[in-house]
Amino acid sequence: MLKDTTYGNAGAFVAIVDHEGNHLWNSSDTLENKEGHNVIQDLEIYDLNNGVTAEEVATRLELQLSGLVTYTAYGQERVLFFEPLGYNYWTLLTITPRASVLNTENEIKMILVLIAGILAIVVVAVWFIYKNRQMKLALAVAQKESIFKGKFLSNVSHEIRTPLNGISGTLHLLKNCGGDAARQKEYLCRLEDSVQQLTDIVNDVLDMAKIESGSAEIHAERFDLRELCEKTSHVFDAAVQEKGIGLCVDLSGLKNRFYVETRKKSNRS
Repeated sequence: MLKDTTYGNAGAFVAIVDHEGNHLWNSSDTLENKEGHNVIQDLEIYDLNNGVTAEEVATRLELQLSGLVTYTAYGQERVLFFEPLGYNYWTLLTITPRASVLNTENEIKMILVLIAGILAIVVVAVWFIYKNRQMKLALAVAQKESIFKGKFLSNVSHEIRTPLNGISGTLHLLKNCGGDAARQKEYLCRLEDSVQQLTDIVNDVLDMAKIESGSAEIHAERFDLRELCEKTSHVFDAAVQEKGIGLCVDLSGLKNRFYVETRKKSNRS
């Protein structure tokens, strides 16, 4: 089809040029030295309309931009339209006598405007799809964080409730122990243990930000499992006495008394 489009037949001239305007192929059977021909050199000797220059056309070819130019050659007004092929910096040229196409220039402009409008719609659609996905992703993350925070608060409230119950029960025992100094001292020691447990829990909650950021320092710490069990059992002393039942912690099967755990290093005094 390209080979048959010549001035003598269809009234059009088709060529493929590189980014410098050099002809790589054209439909003319009479044009001499096709491979050495250059469209920019032709435009430099013709009268271009609307103040356009050959240098501007050369720049658009170099930048791989499409365009439309009208000029007068040998007393005939012609229309030059060029469009990058998107391959190896090649550009497709069509040169047509103005009289044979009448309003082709306006039609081409309308087509270009239509293409630009379609591209704009596609860009907007892609942008909305991207934003929609981003919103769905953010919503999913927020939902996961909400579930995590709910579980975290539930666990923290349970952990805090244990030493608080111990403090409350021990205060009740201390109030009703009479003037027994030995029992008062024992209950005060239990209060101190419960307060220390509560303090550790609160410190862990306050250090969650450090744990999430990875800035918390971890170190090994030795602890007495028998002592920990005894302190924990004292939390239920008041409830046991109130219900009139007995509570016994059997550690006879405990083979190892001392263990090492990894704990967060605290800078608090």
